[in-house]
Amino acid sequence: MNNIGRIVTVNRNNWNILYQDKNIIGTIRQRKNNDDLPVVGDYVSLEIDEYNNCTITSILPRKNEIKKLSIDRTKEKYKDGKEQTLAANVDIVFIVTSLNNDFNIARLERLVLLALNSKAKIAFILTKSDLCTEKEKEKYKNIIQERFEDYPVFLISSYRNEGIEELKTIWKENETAVFIGSSGVGKSTLINNLLEQDIIKTNGIREKDDKGKHTTTSRNLFVLNDKRIVIDEPGIRSVASFEMNSDLNSVFSKISELEKECKYTTCTHENRNGCKVLEAIDNGEISEEEFKRYKKLKDKELRKNSNFLKNRKH
Repeated sequence: MNNIGRIVTVNRNNWNILYQDKNIIGTIRQRKNNDDLPVVGDYVSLEIDEYNNCTITSILPRKNEIKKLSIDRTKEKYKDGKEQTLAANVDIVFIVTSLNNDFNIARLERLVLLALNSKAKIAFILTKSDLCTEKEKEKYKNIIQERFEDYPVFLISSYRNEGIEELKTIWKENETAVFIGSSGVGKSTLINNLLEQDIIKTNGIREKDDKGKHTTTSRNLFVLNDKRIVIDEPGIRSVASFEMNSDLNSVFSKISELEKECKYTTCTHENRNGCKVLEAIDNGEISEEEFKRYKKLKDKELRKNSNFLKNRKH
């Protein structure tokens, strides 16, 4: 009978696995292509011999995945529709941004799109609240609540140890949370606070741009003392998934509903004759900036899918 463990860290030639409350090293007898390899959060079947050598024999079916399109760093282009799985079997996605120069509503929209694909719970964490006035904190919180009314928002100061316990009102025992966001927003500092020890290396704030220095370079799974589980995700530079269109309509639900009311089904929202989207912009129902962000993501989605289908034919 196979034993069951959970992937904690992915290394170049082996995997750290949580098995019976211990961290062990596992290998795969015959490696396949990267799509078949375990990722952080995976549950795996193990064979352990009399010498305690551990072999991963299979990956158990995943409840869900956090995944995005892979980037060719040399060209900064998506790799022919190839997806990268960031983490598996996640219950809640905490989207983290700091209350300094990092705050960017367009980036948050893209991170929501990434999280929606997993079907996990979603919440926002606004870090470094000690750097803001009460008025500024309310301003940023209101921006997110008005834009994403379905998701809770938590204000955190790891420096002052404020607001951290509130996260556990929606993050239950034995649930796995993943923290995603750009580099330097305070994810690792927050996780160290939750772990009650400095396990993850962190750096200070750069004076020139008020941003934290990027330190986390690998994904790691940690079990807190209260049995909650957390995955620390490196800073995400680019966000896109292969099947994003339906989620795009969810994030920009007002615009997608208005599109259905346009006079022409092929409306490009450039001519005011019968265009409900442009009418809503004129009336202040939606902002022109929000529409531009939607159009940019929509156009990128169409180009991406077109290129993927073209490459498949070849």
